[in-house]
Amino acid sequence: MRKSAYIALAIVAIALVALLAFGDRGSMLGLPSDDFARVTMLSALVVFVGGGMFGRGRLGENLGAAAIWLVIALVLVALYAYRPELESFGLRMLGALSPGTPIARQTGDGATVTVMRSDDGHFNVTATVEGVGVDFLVDTGASLMTLTARDAARVGIDPARLVFSTPIETANGRTFAAPIRIAEVAIGPIVEHQVHALVAEDGALDRSLLGMNVLDALASFEFSGDRLTLRR
Repeated sequence: MRKSAYIALAIVAIALVALLAFGDRGSMLGLPSDDFARVTMLSALVVFVGGGMFGRGRLGENLGAAAIWLVIALVLVALYAYRPELESFGLRMLGALSPGTPIARQTGDGATVTVMRSDDGHFNVTATVEGVGVDFLVDTGASLMTLTARDAARVGIDPARLVFSTPIETANGRTFAAPIRIAEVAIGPIVEHQVHALVAEDGALDRSLLGMNVLDALASFEFSGDRLTLRR
């Protein structure tokens, strides 16, 4: 491979990494991200074609190689242009393969976590409570995070030593819960400390609930179609 081909490939690779890492900021080196992508691909093509024209080899071979690079450039530009659709497809695939898994991204504004809707129609998310993974149902009707008695025991809380004095309404009717404070709750890179929570009586809940006190502590949260986005 000619030296110009290596240079062109390096330009494309560096630009692609930069766009994937910083493209969400909207601009690169003073140019809008889309314009930066076009300029990069054009520069790589010029480097390759120019090197081929003035290097060894027949003109026809150089033009054929240039055509191949043009196709590669167009494909890369198309992939970048359709990155939101490709990202959405990837998230749907991951959500189907591993429901509840928080999909994290770091942006210029902080951490963003995406959760895909599960097959049961609800948003379920796996969070870490005191270092232990707990499956939660995202419930905007619950004021506080609420653990089942079984999940509370898993994270080191003994339900037998709690005072169940707080009345709550559940799908199974009125019951009582015990107020507690959790030192740390993490959803991917989003971490909350000293979280007020409840522990429901044994058998009162089918699963733990991620309530509004956790959601309201975030910078924002948004339900959009099959996607829940949490921002910190």
